Amino acid sequence: SILDFASGPVATLTTSFDVAVSAGAALNLYDVGGALLEIQGTRGTLCLPDPNMFDGPVRLRRLGEKEWRDVPLSHGHTTNSRGIGVADMAYALRNGRSPRANGKLAYHVLDVMHGVLEASHSGQHVELSSSCERPSPLPRNLPAYQLETL
Repeated sequence: SILDFASGPVATLTTSFDVAVSAGAALNLYDVGGALLEIQGTRGTLCLPDPNMFDGPVRLRRLGEKEWRDVPLSHGHTTNSRGIGVADMAYALRNGRSPRANGKLAYHVLDVMHGVLEASHSGQHVELSSSCERPSPLPRNLPAYQLETL
């Protein structure tokens, strides 16, 4: 699928759960046999470990570089953080802000997935009916078990 972002970039989305070799596997970047998420761009490639595990190295290789390098993790929460969305919702309610994982974001994600499916069946470009604000990132370098600066 080709995704056109409102801010200008265009992306080609290819997904598979049946790939013989990924860049991460070919280069022995990960113990599990390869990066489970690769983002390839015109200026380099990011290889990321299993997003369900919350840890592991993020590796980057820029165009023209011969070696991969580790990107330091900057936001903590590198252990099993499955409850982080619920904790963020509690912080949000307590402090009068919208949760990062809110209904508008969820609807937009669903709209994108449905648009990809519809476009693949029709062979036509699909204009989405939804949009959403990008949630603010978690603050950097928070202590363990903290989601906001106090």
